[in-house]
Amino acid sequence: MLVDSYNLLSNSLDKLAKDLDVDTFKRNIPLSFPNLFNLDYVGPMPEISYYNSNVTTKLYDSLYQEKWSLRDETLKYLDKDLSALLEILNEFQDDLFINHNLELTSSLTISNLALTKFLKYYLNESKLPLITKSSIYEFVLMLIMEEELKFLIHMVKILIF
Repeated sequence: MLVDSYNLLSNSLDKLAKDLDVDTFKRNIPLSFPNLFNLDYVGPMPEISYYNSNVTTKLYDSLYQEKWSLRDETLKYLDKDLSALLEILNEFQDDLFINHNLELTSSLTISNLALTKFLKYYLNESKLPLITKSSIYEFVLMLIMEEELKFLIHMVKILIF
């Protein structure tokens, strides 16, 4: 099963890497350059206009290559991207376990992690009321009966006056 890390950590990879002091950095790649017809492009590096706005002329000039391969650069980008994500998740997992005694793999979302921590540390001996199918059914019936009662009262008022 694949789980999107955004369910747990809802910031950009760059911001998370900076926040968690992860050394692996993302490479700059011209995200608007690739299309169905140039996937095997090899030639001069694409113009700066294909890059994000955070790529300055100075940075572009320092990265410039006359023989540039879209396939090779994309693979390098993905490798750095996944390495950074792995480091971030490892840092987050270590922090969760060391500081909170929680397992990252036991929850698929940050809200589930928060609930797990609440139940483990703050609920004490009391219990939350369980919501079951039958209790939902009873609640819906109660609402229906309440609405029917309101309707009947309304009809009686109309008939009387």
